[in-house]
Amino acid sequence: MAMTPHHWRDGKAFEGTADRFPDVTNPATGEVTAHLALATEDDVNAVVEAAAAALPKWRRSSLPSTARCCQTPSARSAASPLAIAAGNTVVLKPGEKVPTAALWPAEL
Repeated sequence: MAMTPHHWRDGKAFEGTADRFPDVTNPATGEVTAHLALATEDDVNAVVEAAAAALPKWRRSSLPSTARCCQTPSARSAASPLAIAAGNTVVLKPGEKVPTAALWPAEL
């Protein structure tokens, strides 16, 4: 069964307002593995506003506390959890072949 990953805001999934859900397929089998919820401008603005509201608390957090929330069980990204914990910006671009792999930071 194909999953439909949604957007993340304030540590929770939300469906957003998009009405477009393109298929994600397994390139080896052609099987549809997910339907990706595309974001609208309103969805993006809502996420940016939530991130801006969370920034003051994040900025006051100690490095050890932010590092704990950014630790992952495996190295699935080139982005260092320590770099994220230190407040560095991370541009998350889902891969063309497996865009659902970009969901792991949202699950932190």
